[in-house]
Amino acid sequence: MELVNTVWTGEWVGGRRWRRAVVRAGAGLYTFERLEDQMRISNRLRWAMAAVLACGLPLLAHHSFAAEFDSDKTVTLRGVVSKVDWINPHIFVYVDVKDTDGKITTWELQSLPPLFFRGSGLTKDVLLSNKQEVTVTANPAKDGTRAYGFMTRLSYPDGHVFSMSDPNLRNGQK
Repeated sequence: MELVNTVWTGEWVGGRRWRRAVVRAGAGLYTFERLEDQMRISNRLRWAMAAVLACGLPLLAHHSFAAEFDSDKTVTLRGVVSKVDWINPHIFVYVDVKDTDGKITTWELQSLPPLFFRGSGLTKDVLLSNKQEVTVTANPAKDGTRAYGFMTRLSYPDGHVFSMSDPNLRNGQK
């Protein structure tokens, strides 16, 4: 860029007198004011991008299935869906399971992302609207200290099955 002209102004900005220069860049003329505005915007964009990247770092720390759940064990539960947390990165389905003594235990079952369920036709409304007993197959948590697992299959009494592991049963097939 070639400096064409420098003009001192009598204005005081931020306690300092500033100058205004006209700079020739390409075919257009730019003032330092415009260049400073562009640099200010550019710096704001850089900070915004840095903030977005910093917020995305927790996604890199995502847990693995094997670290949390026991893939060698499965449990079959029969109960009623009482609550659904339809959030990313995993949906949580809460099933109230009644044992032989009549005591109700609420199982917290982690599952796949919402996008998977939307594609199979299973929505939060469908899960909560049917207050009928469902059968769930899940891998329990490795620590075994609470009613927590990863849901691999959900079936309804009418024969609809939603499987998170068998691609042939992913669309609520009978």
